[in-house]
Amino acid sequence: MNNNWGIYISSNNIIKDNIFENNDRGIFLDYGSGNNSIMRNIFESNHIGMFLAGGNNVVTNNTLKHNTLGILLYYSDGNNVLTDNIMSENT
Repeated sequence: MNNNWGIYISSNNIIKDNIFENNDRGIFLDYGSGNNSIMRNIFESNHIGMFLAGGNNVVTNNTLKHNTLGILLYYSDGNNVLTDNIMSENT
C-alpha cells in the first residue's frame, strides 16, 4: 500500500481525471463532507476505492476495478448521486 488515503477531502471540491492506486482508501470523503464532484477517475487495487461518509456529492463516470470494495457509503448524510460508474472485478 502506498498510503492510507490517495486523497482525503471535506467539502466543495472537484476531483477529476486522477488515478488512485494501491491505497487503503483511494478517496476518503470525511463525515459531514458535501458538495463534491468526483468524475472521470480510475480507482484500482485499493482496499476501498471510494469511502463516502458525507452527503450531496456527485460521483460520475469513474472506473473502479480490482479493489476489495468499490464504493462504501458509510453513515452517509444522503442525497449522493452515483451515475455511469464502471465497477468490475472488485471483491
